Amino acid sequence: MTPAGKEDAMEIRNPMEALVGANGTARLAGLSLLDLDSMTLRELRRHGLTAAQAERVKAAFELGRQLLEAESCVHENAPMVSSPEEAYRYMRPRYVNEYREHFDVLMMTNRNRLIRRHRVSTGSLTASVVHPREVFNPVIRESAAGVIFVHNHPSGDPSPSREDMDITHRLRQVGEVLGVRVHDHVVCGHDRFFSFNREGLL
Repeated sequence: MTPAGKEDAMEIRNPMEALVGANGTARLAGLSLLDLDSMTLRELRRHGLTAAQAERVKAAFELGRQLLEAESCVHENAPMVSSPEEAYRYMRPRYVNEYREHFDVLMMTNRNRLIRRHRVSTGSLTASVVHPREVFNPVIRESAAGVIFVHNHPSGDPSPSREDMDITHRLRQVGEVLGVRVHDHVVCGHDRFFSFNREGLL
């Protein structure tokens, strides 16, 4: 077997060591994958990683999420998201162990099949900054017919804030101008959700 062939046949036995080296792996000992995924770049650096190592770790998790999305959204096999329950079931696993607010947009075909999910922003413990431009740019690129907005409340209480109501109203107006149907805005708590559509607020 040629050297190139040997290289092609190799398996990565320790992916984390391949990312950050043996010293970096030692510094992260005792931390679970969920711990690492929830950490910020600054928190990873506090554990002794260099800036480049921390960025590689975060990039690896993001690539994993993108692969998950690609595998789950292939043509006819793409999930249907036509109700707040389905949006909640789809997004809840993605908010487990999250200590900051995240705002996501689910982009759908005119038959409510998921095209893909896009994370618009990540904020603090109590808020995420959302601008209509960042929300609808990917929607336009994907030629989505409709959208469902979803964000989490790390406190576990999905009751909408005044800011949640204001941004929902603004996003619905922008959707109307662009000809994109805003089906719902779902706020995810730990074991329940709030649907703006179901509550007559959309």
